[in-house]
Amino acid sequence: MVTYSGALYEPVRERFYPNRPPSDVFPLLTERQLKDAGPEQLRLLKAELVREAATLVMLGAVAIGVGRNGMQTLAAFLIAFGTWDISSMLF
Repeated sequence: MVTYSGALYEPVRERFYPNRPPSDVFPLLTERQLKDAGPEQLRLLKAELVREAATLVMLGAVAIGVGRNGMQTLAAFLIAFGTWDISSMLF
């Protein structure tokens, strides 16, 4: 299941940038703005960073398990990352 964090941060973004439509990505929220919005926003940010790091570790583990040398490991990581990225957009 894919969770789009943009929807979670939309109320905060609306607070700091009220004249921007929801489809605008920029300007990005700063750490200070997230702190000002409340501790739950920083918890969401930390959870998102841990989730992304865990994904990279998982893909790296697959690449290390498949590759026989550095170039094969890199190639396996790129293939795994590309497959993961495309499939996450489809579902």
